[in-house]
Amino acid sequence: MNTELTDNDRAAMRRMQIFAFSMRLCRQLLRQLKEHCCFDPHPAKEQAYWDALYDMLMRDPGNLEMFIFDEYDEIRYHSHENDKKGRCVKCRADMVRNTVSWTSLSK
Repeated sequence: MNTELTDNDRAAMRRMQIFAFSMRLCRQLLRQLKEHCCFDPHPAKEQAYWDALYDMLMRDPGNLEMFIFDEYDEIRYHSHENDKKGRCVKCRADMVRNTVSWTSLSK
């Protein structure tokens, strides 16, 4: 069995390494922004939503990739937890990707 890599294999591996490095760099940038209060919104009532967005991006590299390349339709917030005054203190964010095409609508 031939285990030598072809030029195409080397090029593909190099592209994967560059992509992995860029994703790692984006995650480190997000961490630095959060540590230096760049995710602190002016109205404090929005803090739960910013935290949910940050957690969603850090939870899954696929989410970060979709966010960077704008491959989602909207971000939905759910599982809200409110304090005694009714303010949202914690929630969860997910990206929604609508994959409806015109051909599927015509059937």
